[in-house]
Amino acid sequence: MEPLPIVPVPKQHRPASPLKPHGTAHLHGPPWIGTAHHRHHYDRIWIILVIIMAIYGSIFFGFRGILTVILTTTATLLAYNFINLLFQFFRHKKLHTSTSYALWNGALAGLATPVLRDWTVPLLIGLLLGPTLYLVGRSSRIRIHPVALTLIIIWLIPAAIHHAEPVSMRNTLAQPVSAILTPNHIIIGNVTNVPSPTPNTQPWLQTADSYDAITRYNIQQKLITEQREILQYPLLIRNMLVTGDLPPLAELLFGAVPGPIGATSPILIIALGLYLIYKKHASWRTAMAALVAALSTYIILPFTIDNTHTLVITQLSNMQPAAAITFLAYFFLASPFLMLTLIFAPAVDPMSRQGRVVFGLLLGIFTSLCLFYLATPEATFIALIAAGVFSRLLDCLNHSRFTA
Repeated sequence: MEPLPIVPVPKQHRPASPLKPHGTAHLHGPPWIGTAHHRHHYDRIWIILVIIMAIYGSIFFGFRGILTVILTTTATLLAYNFINLLFQFFRHKKLHTSTSYALWNGALAGLATPVLRDWTVPLLIGLLLGPTLYLVGRSSRIRIHPVALTLIIIWLIPAAIHHAEPVSMRNTLAQPVSAILTPNHIIIGNVTNVPSPTPNTQPWLQTADSYDAITRYNIQQKLITEQREILQYPLLIRNMLVTGDLPPLAELLFGAVPGPIGATSPILIIALGLYLIYKKHASWRTAMAALVAALSTYIILPFTIDNTHTLVITQLSNMQPAAAITFLAYFFLASPFLMLTLIFAPAVDPMSRQGRVVFGLLLGIFTSLCLFYLATPEATFIALIAAGVFSRLLDCLNHSRFTA
């Protein structure tokens, strides 16, 4: 009697999960990313994002803006790969590297900074970001955004050198260029070729000149540093609009103002944030919770005017309703709040839905505190670091379908 043939039993397919991915679909990035988003797909989405931001930033900052991004990205890639070579030389073992990951993080760091007069600063940012990517990058254990941490360190370097308060050393190292290209010199112009250091308050479309660029008020810096004076004097916000110290809202929305190379336009940042939400790389719950928390926290913050204790909402009530709404709209649209919430936060938020809501609330609260009491745009990254400390703990609020 012939033996029965042995029929191989097919192995049961076990789907990959963020905790135990298949070898062909390594999952790196925010821990809540689903199994459909492997490492290269995740990086590809972010590379598309930074390219769009760079193209848009070139409209107002020209080749100097693009060169800043290229220098930061190149320095990041060099430092990132150099660390791997050192590790391989001394430990005879290669680190897990991802050039695409270092690529978009380096570009994002350059896009989050303004055009700088000193070319060594972008190089310094990249050289510091490269090693930081190994320390906190692609990690679900330490939820700290490497770009945010790097920019905080760069901000604190002058204060550490001069033994001074960080707020008093604002812009000492970077020396940003407070200018944008005129409409007839967009993309191809030199943003440092300005007629005078005096800010031009004309509408942007009416500023055609033989020079490539015009000096403008840095609306982000101006509102953050002068917010208490605006709250103290109810008519000041109206006077700033009339005199041109504040640009028309349309110019602010489309980004015709000095600021971070890739993030001067709230419309662009909102569109990119919605794109990340659509691709399930970000959560709308985090964004909405952060917005509600930031506004609610800001209006109840206490401060002192002429030895008298008051609240922000008390001072806003002394303004006309239109002026109060205008101030809040300008303040949050011009601040780094949108970039922090929609672009940076998705890399460090929790897995659970309830956790994302709590994370967004913490991020909004911390952002308002940093903007009001530290009064510098760089301080907002501290809010992201502080909220990220709780991110891993918030995973336990409920079970994600990705880890079930």
